Amino acid sequence: MTYRISQVATAFVILMGAIHLLGWHFHPEWFINGLVENPHQMKPNTALCFVFSGTALGLLQRPRLPRWWQFGVRGLAGVVMAIAVLTLVQYIFPWNFGIDELLLPHPIASSITPYPNRMGESVALNFLFIATSLLLLAQQSPRHDQLAQILSLVVASIALVPLVGHLFGSALLYELFVSTTSTALNSAVTFLFLSVGILFTRPEQGLMRTIYSPLVGGMMAQRLLPWAVALPLALSWLIFQGYQKEWYDPQTAYACLILSEIFLYSIGIYLLAQVINRIEGDRQESQRWFQSAIMNSPVPIMLHGEDGEVLQLNTAWSRMSGYQLADIPTLHHWTEKAYPETTKTLRKPLQNIDTLAPGQVQEKEQPIRTKTGENRVWYCYAVTLGKTGDGRRITLNTAVDITDRKQAEQVLREFNQTLENRIADRTVELEQELHQRQQIEGNLRESQALLKSLIEGTPDIITALDTDFTCLVANETAKSEFRKLFGCRLEVGDNLIESLSHFPSEQATIRNLWNRAFRGENFSITLEFGALTPERRYYELNYSSMRDSQGKIWGASLICRDVNERIKADQALRASEARFQAFMNYSPALTWITDRDGKIVYCNHNLASLFGQSVDELRDKTPFDLHPGDLAEQHIANTRLVADGGEVVEAIESAFRPDGSLREFLVYKFPIEIDGREHLVGGVGLDITKQIHAEKALRESEAKLKAILDNAPAGIYLQDLEGKFLLVNQYFLDLLQVSEQQCLGKTFAEFFPGEFAEQVEANERNLVEKGGPYYFEEDIPLPDGIHPFYTVKLILQDLSSQPYALCGISTDISDRKRAETALWEAKEVAEAANMTKSAFLANMSHELRTPLNAILGFTQILAKDSSLSRQQQEQITIINSSGEHLLNLINDVLEISKIEAGRSALHLSTFDFYALLAALESMFQLKAASKGLQIIFAPDRVPQYITTDESKLRQVLTNLVGNAIKFTREGGVSLRVKATALEAANLEPASRFCFYFEIEDTGMGIAEEELPGLFTPFHQTTSGQTASEGTGLGLSISRKFVQMMGGDIEVSSRLNVGTLVKFTIQVSVAQASDLKTASQVQRIIGLEPDQPPYRILVADDRPESRRLIRCYLEPLGFEVREAENGQQALEIWENWEPHLIVMDMQMPVMNGYEATRQIRSHVKGQATVVIALTASVFEENRNLILSAGCNKFLRKPCRQEVLLETLAQHLGVRYRYEDPESGIKGNGDSTDGAFMLDSGTLQGMPVPWMRRLHNAALAADSEAIEELIQEIAEGSAAIAHGLQDWTDNFRFDKISGLTQEVLDGYQ
Repeated sequence: MTYRISQVATAFVILMGAIHLLGWHFHPEWFINGLVENPHQMKPNTALCFVFSGTALGLLQRPRLPRWWQFGVRGLAGVVMAIAVLTLVQYIFPWNFGIDELLLPHPIASSITPYPNRMGESVALNFLFIATSLLLLAQQSPRHDQLAQILSLVVASIALVPLVGHLFGSALLYELFVSTTSTALNSAVTFLFLSVGILFTRPEQGLMRTIYSPLVGGMMAQRLLPWAVALPLALSWLIFQGYQKEWYDPQTAYACLILSEIFLYSIGIYLLAQVINRIEGDRQESQRWFQSAIMNSPVPIMLHGEDGEVLQLNTAWSRMSGYQLADIPTLHHWTEKAYPETTKTLRKPLQNIDTLAPGQVQEKEQPIRTKTGENRVWYCYAVTLGKTGDGRRITLNTAVDITDRKQAEQVLREFNQTLENRIADRTVELEQELHQRQQIEGNLRESQALLKSLIEGTPDIITALDTDFTCLVANETAKSEFRKLFGCRLEVGDNLIESLSHFPSEQATIRNLWNRAFRGENFSITLEFGALTPERRYYELNYSSMRDSQGKIWGASLICRDVNERIKADQALRASEARFQAFMNYSPALTWITDRDGKIVYCNHNLASLFGQSVDELRDKTPFDLHPGDLAEQHIANTRLVADGGEVVEAIESAFRPDGSLREFLVYKFPIEIDGREHLVGGVGLDITKQIHAEKALRESEAKLKAILDNAPAGIYLQDLEGKFLLVNQYFLDLLQVSEQQCLGKTFAEFFPGEFAEQVEANERNLVEKGGPYYFEEDIPLPDGIHPFYTVKLILQDLSSQPYALCGISTDISDRKRAETALWEAKEVAEAANMTKSAFLANMSHELRTPLNAILGFTQILAKDSSLSRQQQEQITIINSSGEHLLNLINDVLEISKIEAGRSALHLSTFDFYALLAALESMFQLKAASKGLQIIFAPDRVPQYITTDESKLRQVLTNLVGNAIKFTREGGVSLRVKATALEAANLEPASRFCFYFEIEDTGMGIAEEELPGLFTPFHQTTSGQTASEGTGLGLSISRKFVQMMGGDIEVSSRLNVGTLVKFTIQVSVAQASDLKTASQVQRIIGLEPDQPPYRILVADDRPESRRLIRCYLEPLGFEVREAENGQQALEIWENWEPHLIVMDMQMPVMNGYEATRQIRSHVKGQATVVIALTASVFEENRNLILSAGCNKFLRKPCRQEVLLETLAQHLGVRYRYEDPESGIKGNGDSTDGAFMLDSGTLQGMPVPWMRRLHNAALAADSEAIEELIQEIAEGSAAIAHGLQDWTDNFRFDKISGLTQEVLDGYQ
């Protein structure tokens, strides 16, 4: 409701201002008088200020005020304040600024109202207060809001005076200070509404906080204050109206006023009493409820003061502790009875309770003793409630009895410990059983392998049948012999009797033999077989029965041997042994047989090569002969374990090779018994050195990976496809504040609220749908708040390209977000500062270069006046030289500013690099010679024609070589140049080169501590300050130029030894044909005949600048008119229609930009040429000027020849030139005089004069050259003009080269 009051008041203010503005514009009387018949009208400025103030107040009523809106509020308030201040100044001093006629010009004044449009002095004062209030509200702080409300009350009080004056017809009140001005009734009412709007804009702050307080005072003010203002005013006005209409006499009027006041005061007091009674009743009722809640609370509660007095104990406290308020009147009594053992240690914490800030809670677990002597454990809380009326701090203590919980926790801890012990014992037992089972299974597998090896390796026929004559086992020998004897195969699973169905006699014999064995008989028999062989053969058959664990016969075995061919069998045996030996030797494993003490009985070649010996050399050696003592003992221990225990041993044993490298082997040792007499130990070893190293590397890699993961500053985790955590790093656990066991196997939904969990699940679905890595930002709720995270998730796939897990990496970017915000704010500040700097530089450029334009221009004009004396010519030369020097200094300052602002650019051109070096060498030769120095320029095979910024390179070399000569007293200065081709992408010759420059001197040097600040703008070294020369900008500009050309500068120096400056630039190679040939120039003396008269308009606010252009143009035959500002230029253009306008861009009233745009907006303006003349040095201003419609852009100071060339280019003007017979031939536009003079032209000049001119050119002394030019006879004006032209363009190299050529001819 309060904000709606402010909005309604604001709308009323804007509406009133707008109505009166419309009234003054369209002149309807009912608008001007404010909808009522009123002789006193609201002034136009007053209405405008009301609109601005209401608009600013409306913007301030928004809950959040953007930055640009704040600027708008300040701007509107500033306009209102400016109008109010200027109006008050006009009242104080008899001045008229013209602000009264801003909206309604040419008002009709009279002797009674000399300023009909001027607002009253009280109105201006009110607007000053209103503007100040709006600016204070824009600060958005409670203190400023309170000051704004105070000022608005002042405004309301001042506005109430004229309002009462209008109501009661008192001219003294509504005219207030000046009788010729008055405050209109509608202005006073609008001010009251504006004050109300300001007061209700922020009712929770300042004075309004008291009025809108829910306490007694606030409620009284809300109910009585409106009536206290409105009713007396209304009743007094009604009584006054009755008196005015002569309804009663003055005595009756006063009596009615007194009676109405008594009536109003009585009603107000009665209403006030009602409000107070109701509030007091509510307070007492609330106090009773609170007292009942405290006393009947199931939680024990104690209230005590900061002096230790116990004020109240509730029933729960007395019931749980057994103490009444009489037993513990103070905290000291409570601590002595409840904490008898810890009374001293508790005094300090209890004292600290009273120092707690209001609302701060202190928690502590404390054992207590009740009145009955029972020990209990309470978890206590203490909080400070505030202070009583006498200033005493009150503290509330409460507690929770956790004795049962503590006891349950103790029982649970003991149970957990017992359970853990039992689990540990059972775990040990299971591990032992598992180990034994694994050993048994291993031995069984080894036995089965050995048995199979023996069966397959024996030359005997070995078979086994079950009682159904089904073949269970048949070695290869049995299969081959059966096929040879009976012509058919015998495989496992075949029925032996059925296989012999074609041989009835052998079938019956074999059936009988196997039946004997099935009956449990073990016997041997020799039989003759060979029905299909050429001769029959004898075999020894050994039958044995096979029984199960209950002794039941389930089959029989047969071992059969061919005894007819023992010799062949022996040969076959030896062949088998050979194959076995070959198998052992070529096997990748090590094999050996030793006795119980480790003496080698047999070994293969692999074992022998391990020790670098032969098999024979290794035989009969023991481990002590091959290994260090500790390894030998280990080997013998394992061997004896096999020999004594008769079991197979699996172990890892080590051995050293002859080169000292250690190898690791997985060894199997097994017992070997020969004929029941000799017990040996066999061994097989596999080299597992690489596997061990790989396992070690893997373990180290896993440890490193875990260390990396746990120390990574980001949360890293793996989830299965259902979102359950498989792996998390420590950072992730710290974020969630859980342990690894609590995290693994759970999902995000179990840690985050629903909305955040849904966001995470949506991101995971996007990842699965896209298939590739997924990058996004997400908000994660943490215990200390919601943090932004940058997350990367990807799908992990197995070898078959099937996804099996999700990997996520989440980085907390809270600091980055804050940094981005801070960076954005800093960028805003920097951009504002940069705009201020740019404005300052543009203004400084205009203010400095504009007067220099006049100085240098008029000195050029005067220098051409032949009527001046020699002394006057010298004085003009000094003025011109000083002006050029000042211009150079200004250019340096502006250039470094352009560089810092990033506005300096390269202007590439093709030139002769050798000629540049020669010109510089000639220029510095005389200056070096005058100091007794040697100067050496030594280019080393560098390209002659290059493309780069010649002007910037010339300036860099001039600065560096000039500094070297300046600070060198003896010795010399050398300039060395080298070039290196930059690599090209193809095989064509390189077109880009890097030039290396070195300038070395033997001067005074620079201290090491001064080197870091050498390139700082305006910084000078000690030697530079001693020399008292320069601005400290040369090196800074040089470095910036070099960096723009693709290089950098380095300086190394030693005091009293010298300085070495190195820098590099990148250039492009050019050809001689790329050079531009300079054209000749002639002096312009007028316009050619048969041309229309050219009308030139000069628009500039500086008289001297206009005068200079007029002096440039009128002597040549141009018609010239002047304009002081853009408005005058526009008027002259409309009436005179000039061919060309020289337009200054910064002028009062109307600047050049606006004037140009208005000219271009007309059809005839398209034919007018507009040349912009400005002192700005910034390149972007060129674009701005050209976009405004200008045809050309010239900078101040502007030379005459440049201006004339521009006129010829845009108007087609043809000039008359100086007579060719004067010595200057040719024509053109160039300012370069190199083609106007030659050695033949100077042949007639005196030799001493020629030498002085040559020396002055080498020293680049323009003053000395101009003095010598003055000595030239009048008949040789062409020579003087040519030399002067070269001097003005700083082409001392051309002068020195020409004079050197002439002097060489004399010699």
